[in-house]
Amino acid sequence: MKKILPKKIVTILGNLIDNALLAAWENRNQQPSPFISIYISDRSQHIMIEVEDNGIGVPSEIEHNILEFGVTSKDTDEQNGVGLYLVKQLVDYMNGSIDWERTEDNSTLFSVYLERKVVTDEKIKPVL
Repeated sequence: MKKILPKKIVTILGNLIDNALLAAWENRNQQPSPFISIYISDRSQHIMIEVEDNGIGVPSEIEHNILEFGVTSKDTDEQNGVGLYLVKQLVDYMNGSIDWERTEDNSTLFSVYLERKVVTDEKIKPVL
């Protein structure tokens, strides 16, 4: 189990970073300096992962279901609507939480909170 958890955390990070990079890049004409910011902390009882970007943001018509399967803000023919759903499923599997917000600086911030004890224990409690 200990080898599986790091892979799940890498999957969470990878999906959030991929989305942030794409959002910031696609908004480069409106923002002179596209950026993403990644913050990871394990100083408390939680492991906190934050990924922020200055992309266009989550459209209001999908903001309440952005974490559901098939929901996407991307305007391409590629398969989309899976990444944030997968992140949500993995966070739930690890008894954590995920939230997102549009900040005062007009950036999008996704925050993941995982209980340190759950992540470092060999067994994970099932989600009911």
